[in-house]
Amino acid sequence: MSGSSTVEPGLFTPERVGATLNALDLSLVCPLSNRLLCVRALIDAATPLATGEQDLRQPALLIRCIDAALPALFSGGSELSDAVTELLEVLLGALAAHSVRYEEQLGPSSLVAEAKLRMLQSASDLLGGAGSLPGAALPLLCMLLLLLKGKAATVAANALVEQSRITHVLVGAILGDADSLERVALRVLAQTIVAHGACASSVLHRCGVDIDELLARLPHRGSAPPRRSLSLQMCELLAALAASDPQLAARICRPRPLDALKAPLISGDPLLQLAAVDVLAVLHSQGCTRALCTEDTVPFLLEACRPIGQGTDQAVDSAGVAPSATVDQLEHLREQCVALLGELLHTPHPRCNSLLARLLEALHPSVAVRWADKLRCLRQLDASLRCAVALLEWYSPHPSEIPTCLDFCQAGAGLLGDCID
Repeated sequence: MSGSSTVEPGLFTPERVGATLNALDLSLVCPLSNRLLCVRALIDAATPLATGEQDLRQPALLIRCIDAALPALFSGGSELSDAVTELLEVLLGALAAHSVRYEEQLGPSSLVAEAKLRMLQSASDLLGGAGSLPGAALPLLCMLLLLLKGKAATVAANALVEQSRITHVLVGAILGDADSLERVALRVLAQTIVAHGACASSVLHRCGVDIDELLARLPHRGSAPPRRSLSLQMCELLAALAASDPQLAARICRPRPLDALKAPLISGDPLLQLAAVDVLAVLHSQGCTRALCTEDTVPFLLEACRPIGQGTDQAVDSAGVAPSATVDQLEHLREQCVALLGELLHTPHPRCNSLLARLLEALHPSVAVRWADKLRCLRQLDASLRCAVALLEWYSPHPSEIPTCLDFCQAGAGLLGDCID
């Protein structure tokens, strides 16, 4: 097969597309480079449709492309699978753009919903019996992530949980030993719960996920051999579970899951820290405040408020900031931690030695990220003071904490002066 069969940008016609789709027919002998060239040509041709620069005159042609691409997604090898995943994203984007333009005639998201349902059914058919399509798990999970975002995500989520072959692969990836596969699968499950609309426990049941088995996989102290730390994707899933179902929130707010969340809080990775804070904030909103206080989450939140490099084992640059961290991430993390502390500190804590001093040291203006936005500085100082006021509703300071209080007030006054100047 010649590599000259390409589609020029903007020329998304049946003749040109048909010639290119032959390259995706795995029954035909064709060099991988030619297949990749043809997929890239289709992406270039469909991109103006997805961005709305050109109008889609034949929606059925996009559906035809999707149908032709799916076998190559699962059986074409990793490089071709990656290219086909990108192609599918562009094709779905083109359908979504077309639906927006002709929504009154078509009905909301009807074309996108049809395409996503066809993709799920085709994927299930291609998978066949359990284990009959080796290497299909990662391409399948990447495809599911595409289906669970944008238009008709709810339609896709409701159809997904009914496809037993697909959920079998999903559960196998979650409970397997491949970290990279597990993380993608956890994100798929979290997005399914968010998009589905039913309570999380119902979605888990229909996917065949046992919540007890899932929570038992969380790392904990004393495990042998020690498990890896909690991943960003697991934090996202725990937040989705807790937000959707108060009963699941209560099960997550137990010693072992909360213990697993402590390591991410002091990991030095702002994104992971923020994900862990989000889980705790959802648990607080679901009425689990007392359990959060009993399990000593506040000291770990205080550590997360400190700049990277103070109280963590993360490698830092000369400025004391993790190279991967941005100022915006650090600012947002600190704000979210302080906001949650302001809520939790209204509740008495069983272990509160020197808590006021530890709070003021963590929120001290001299260790905060020095923002150029003066109003934001003042808001952060105000939030820190509110934390201290909440704590003092029930906490009696020890005389040894008075110098720390005076130092905080002096630094706060200096910050006020700087902002006024």
